[in-house]
Amino acid sequence: MRFGDLIASRASCLCDKTAVIYNDKEYSYAEIDANANSVAAFLRANGIGVGNHVVYIAYNSEMYFEILTACSRIGAVFTPISWRMCAESIIELVDATDAKVLFVSKSFLEQLETLKHSISGERKIIVIDDVDEDNAAYSGCLAYPNEEISSADRSGEGCLMQIYTSGTTSIPKGVMLSDNAICSHALGHLTDICQTGNSVYMCVLPLFHASSSGAIATLIAGATVVVLERFRPKVYLKTIERYKATALSLTPSMFSALLDEIDEGSYDLTSVKSVIYGAEPILAKYIRKANEKLGCDFYQLFGMSEMGPVITLLRAEDHRVKDDALLEKRLKSVGKVALGAKIKIVAPDGSECPVGRQGEIYAQGLGQMMCYYNAPDKTASVFSDGWYHTGDVGYLDEDNYLYLVGRMSDMIISGGENVYPKSVEECILALDGVENVAVVGLKDDHLGEAVTAVIVKAPGAELDKATVRNWCKGKIAGFMKPRKVFFVNELPVNSTGKIDKRKLTEMFN
Repeated sequence: MRFGDLIASRASCLCDKTAVIYNDKEYSYAEIDANANSVAAFLRANGIGVGNHVVYIAYNSEMYFEILTACSRIGAVFTPISWRMCAESIIELVDATDAKVLFVSKSFLEQLETLKHSISGERKIIVIDDVDEDNAAYSGCLAYPNEEISSADRSGEGCLMQIYTSGTTSIPKGVMLSDNAICSHALGHLTDICQTGNSVYMCVLPLFHASSSGAIATLIAGATVVVLERFRPKVYLKTIERYKATALSLTPSMFSALLDEIDEGSYDLTSVKSVIYGAEPILAKYIRKANEKLGCDFYQLFGMSEMGPVITLLRAEDHRVKDDALLEKRLKSVGKVALGAKIKIVAPDGSECPVGRQGEIYAQGLGQMMCYYNAPDKTASVFSDGWYHTGDVGYLDEDNYLYLVGRMSDMIISGGENVYPKSVEECILALDGVENVAVVGLKDDHLGEAVTAVIVKAPGAELDKATVRNWCKGKIAGFMKPRKVFFVNELPVNSTGKIDKRKLTEMFN
């Protein structure tokens, strides 16, 4: 199964239906299909074929999907790189791929001037959103002939996309995903979240990481993707109104900002049927408020780039539980396995853990990666007997709901006790006046590591260190209570928007 073939099939039967809306312009399935053929012809003319990398460094755009489709048709490896990275990191990743063609936004040309002089070998830079006298324009690619590419060029087992991990604990790793895995995962995703060809999906999460799977699934469904370059609550809500969006995909912090804006303004959001979120749980109080404002279905997704990404989901019915205590419990979980996925909890000795016992989460699934790019040792270290070792610690309850305890790499050893930051963070987040929190371990002469909470206060909140410590008494074990508390205006994030705990540790150690 190939993404390029599925888009061709949709173009054949849906033709003039809107596939993508970007910058207030609508692009039909037939246009996306034809433009992808032209881009494929351009890439071939420039020596790009099976296994060659094609880099994309740009904001979300309609061109993303055309280039991805083109790569599928010629067997190239589509490689989106985070524009949030510094120039040195981008240089390192581009050099590693040996990509000969880079598609970039004009916003990053100045940054890429440095890159052009620093990277090795010949590189052709294509500016996707403007004419530039020193570099080729995307419109030039579209001037190449729109000729159908034979599906005999490759099977769906080759690598279609290379996505980089967030790099919270090390240099980002290139996760290689096959065409077949991406498409299979997308079909499972559509079934799990009940998305249809009538859906209108809001795409605002950066397409350079695994969240792109939602938009890819939407196109496979023959539905419409509304692409926004970045998240601005007012613009986002007005866009929902204008295009009658039915499906939203957000982080909990984005969703919280939306709820605040809904309180301030007047918006017609009756078209919204589902909200899909991930990265972290949503507190029960926000779910109740959202049900009042939107009355739609909610789905929480959990996974990682290496699994394509989704392995479990908390389904709509789990968010509609009437009993408050049960709702609180459900929302602390990340749900049950997604379609085609398997998980098991494994003890340090390799045995499978019983219900309620903590261990490392192992996973298998439809979107499972092929390998890490040029890193056979790293690949071998995270697989055994076909199971991917996620590095996450969790447990299953008697109803097969999965609960996360934390990352193995985040574990704090304080006074000989193992502390997973997630449990402490959940406790502190429930305190009124806390907008966000990250818990890390700082060096301590007596304890080895001191549990440390770094807190962002909600606007207008009056909090002090003693209040935070007193709140934790009786709610978590004594050794888990934060010995140190710091207040900051914002938490540092990495290129994929995750809290950068490595940087926090460096800041306060």
